[in-house]
Amino acid sequence: MVARAQRLLNAEIGAVFATVRGEGYRRLTNAVGADHTTDIALLRIRRQSQRGQKIATMAIRFANDITDTDKRKVYQKLGALGLIEHLTLRKTVNTMPDDKPKDDPLAGLREMLDDAAQ
Repeated sequence: MVARAQRLLNAEIGAVFATVRGEGYRRLTNAVGADHTTDIALLRIRRQSQRGQKIATMAIRFANDITDTDKRKVYQKLGALGLIEHLTLRKTVNTMPDDKPKDDPLAGLREMLDDAAQ
């Protein structure tokens, strides 16, 4: 019920709350709340990515009856989880540019994929 109320307050007036040990919930200013929320989300994403990688790696290591195709799919997903982990590192986030690049760095790849699809 409290979580629902917090989501409604966030949707209506942008209120963000943080849990403070020994105190309960504290409302944060919008700037601090936005920064706090993104930090928590990045930590959770990174933690879940690491956990998923660890569990999947152990499972694939002991799988005797897995086909090469299934193994490839798992390793592709592990690669994606590793990329997520790298992109959510604090030093990676801090070095990302603030402004969006003017030219499209993936334009060549898009053209190749469009040509291959036709």
